Amino acid sequence: MPVVNDPIGDMLTRIKNAYQARLEEVMMPSSKFRVAVAEVLKREGYIADYRVITEQELAKGLQVLDQALERKAVFPAFLKSSDYDLVEAIRKKGINVSRDAERALRLLKQLFENRLLEHPKKRGVLKQGILVVKLRYLDGRPPKPALTGVKRISKPGRHLYARKHQIPRVMAGLGIALLSTSQGVMSDSEARRKGIGGEILAYVW
Repeated sequence: MPVVNDPIGDMLTRIKNAYQARLEEVMMPSSKFRVAVAEVLKREGYIADYRVITEQELAKGLQVLDQALERKAVFPAFLKSSDYDLVEAIRKKGINVSRDAERALRLLKQLFENRLLEHPKKRGVLKQGILVVKLRYLDGRPPKPALTGVKRISKPGRHLYARKHQIPRVMAGLGIALLSTSQGVMSDSEARRKGIGGEILAYVW
């Protein structure tokens, strides 16, 4: 994967684009900071849930995939295609696939389709884990995305800070500001309640 210079901006853009595409979930490389942002978004109702897929969770699938690659049962060029059934291709070559391995292989296939894995032998991204964000839609016809917009405020090379009495209200309280504070990542309302300021990461509405 290419190096991302603005992980939080990248995260929020992925989530916004996933909502615009009416997806159920979106995947991205994980980090402690991204998980902290996801926790705030969940708490504030902008996403339904999140989880982190670990390398250990994928271990059995990776073992089977390595075996399949050795036997030339899998062609790396096909892994990014949504029409390619990875598990079926492996089983056709007589390789045993347990239930746990099948579950892991199907997760791996999603990672290839989402371009989080570019090649079966290049797995560095798995060491940090994969953050899966489940999106939330509000009742309506059609259902409405819980998040409709984001605006990055602080950026690499330009950090914007606010003291406790300077924290902005986003869209008259209809949105939130994400802040990085001495007590972790939180929303503007949480920061006001705690009486602390911090770096303004982004606006979300």
